[in-house]
Amino acid sequence: MARFAHPLILQNLAVLIFIAVLLGLANYYWFFPLLERAEEQNVLLQRSAALRAQDLLLLFLDLTFEDLADFGNRLSDNQTNYKETANRIFESRGDVLSLLAADVSGQVLFPTLKRDGTTSLFPASVTEAVFFKESVLSGKKYISPVFFTPEGPALQISVPISKEGKVTGVITSDIDFTLLWGVVSRISVQSGKIYLVDERGTLIAHPDAARSRSGENLRYLNVVESLVRGNKEVTQSRYVNDEKKDVIAYGLSMPSTNWGIVVEQEEAEALEQRSQAFLVASAFSGVSLILIIMLVISTVRLIKALIAVQREREERDRVIAYLPDGIIEYTGENQILTMNPAAKKYLNIAVPIPDELYVTESSVFLPGFERLWGVFSPPFAAREGGQGNIFEITFQTPERIVLQVITVYIKGTGALADQHYLKIIHDITKERPA
Repeated sequence: MARFAHPLILQNLAVLIFIAVLLGLANYYWFFPLLERAEEQNVLLQRSAALRAQDLLLLFLDLTFEDLADFGNRLSDNQTNYKETANRIFESRGDVLSLLAADVSGQVLFPTLKRDGTTSLFPASVTEAVFFKESVLSGKKYISPVFFTPEGPALQISVPISKEGKVTGVITSDIDFTLLWGVVSRISVQSGKIYLVDERGTLIAHPDAARSRSGENLRYLNVVESLVRGNKEVTQSRYVNDEKKDVIAYGLSMPSTNWGIVVEQEEAEALEQRSQAFLVASAFSGVSLILIIMLVISTVRLIKALIAVQREREERDRVIAYLPDGIIEYTGENQILTMNPAAKKYLNIAVPIPDELYVTESSVFLPGFERLWGVFSPPFAAREGGQGNIFEITFQTPERIVLQVITVYIKGTGALADQHYLKIIHDITKERPA
């Protein structure tokens, strides 16, 4: 592993780790929270649209209750002009289809009046009708489930009539739901729409009038199924709509009517902020990935180069090991880098070479390295007899040996630690008799 501990390799690995950590932190503290906030913001916008639709529907229903109650109060004062009073409602309220009044005993006070001017004598008594039981017996306002007529969806609304604190009768009316929905449809939804379903999941209002009249059941959509099952709110429901577009929907239940309001938007438009964040994050990740790949390639090339250098050095060391002359490689700071067996033999070194050995004057006192200092700093007599980088030195113990030392510069400039030298040691004892 030591061969891979080169500073450049460690530097590249550090950069790789830094980029990986940076990507992780960016995703954790920026990208994922941003996506989550974008979805939360979309939920808030869809909820706001659904609440506005609910408020308008409830307001319209309240106004309808007030108009029916006003009609009932006028009848209490004067029943002879009931047709004239009814016509006022038909003229002011285009969604009122019929009007019927009954007393507390359930007897119909006059024939059922219809918008087209016709009347109906049926029924004569409404004591068994749900609206009568709710409005007269319980004193509550009544809204029926939506039902379908040839003209489209409609519903029955009833309100009790009171006089001096006592319920005296009930007024009921069939309301054209299509016109009621027309008020809500004014709420704009960017790249989307709002539609309503009843408690069974049947479509009762849709921007497309034909679909509103179809009686189609939408329980196959998760958002509708969840509302039918009693969920008050449904968020982030995704599906492919009838236009073959990927959409994201929000559902809100209306407790007073058991209707479900669904806000549907094209997913790409609804989550545009998330898409933009995703593009930015993708670009950032792409650039980082390219940088990582470049660093990996650079690191691999560096490792290959270092392996080649290491093999070359090992080959050189093998060659040097078999040379008859002693070879010592060292730096300008006199740090020993390599020493072949011949050099150890000539210098009488029998102990292992330390990993970091610097040749100084104190080396004379280092057991096993007594001759080493002489090679690096020969006696004055040896220096006088030398020629520049070549000198001879004689050691008398344990046996006499005369060595010729040649100093050769190899490479490096600047700092001493970067300069490399060789000392070539040749045994010339036979040529220099005592």
